[in-house]
Amino acid sequence: MGKRMAALMLCAALAMGGVALARPDDGLFEKGKNAMGLLSYGEYGKAIETLGMSVSAGELKEQMEKDFSMLLRGTVQTKVAVMFREDREWYLAIPVSDPGEDRVETLVYSLGDGSGFTGIQKSTWGDVRARLDESPEYVWNEEYQPASPVLMSDL
Repeated sequence: MGKRMAALMLCAALAMGGVALARPDDGLFEKGKNAMGLLSYGEYGKAIETLGMSVSAGELKEQMEKDFSMLLRGTVQTKVAVMFREDREWYLAIPVSDPGEDRVETLVYSLGDGSGFTGIQKSTWGDVRARLDESPEYVWNEEYQPASPVLMSDL
């Protein structure tokens, strides 16, 4: 009986290890954030190089100018990011600014099976949150925590 239990526990541990291996590499968070910063500065060639995507700089520039008005206006937030799975596809979502409202412009990278960047799409933070509710698995780089008001004494 003890050998069976040990074998079952070993199988369960191996199965859980297999699930963990299916998640994308955490290094994709940093690459996605770095590329978003480059995109905000109009550095399309460098962003493509960082992402390892097969798209021309002209095509990416056209997509960014068409879809991302806030991204191209200045400083972007690079703290909050989440990877999530839909069926067998992984996505990395990074809100362009503080995601305190559902309408915040959000850059969503397609990651395919989680091995690398395959595309970019525009979304809103509210849409991403809805997708997280439906996702069987997601991983936060850093979860959004709204700032708490701080009471200051005027003494």
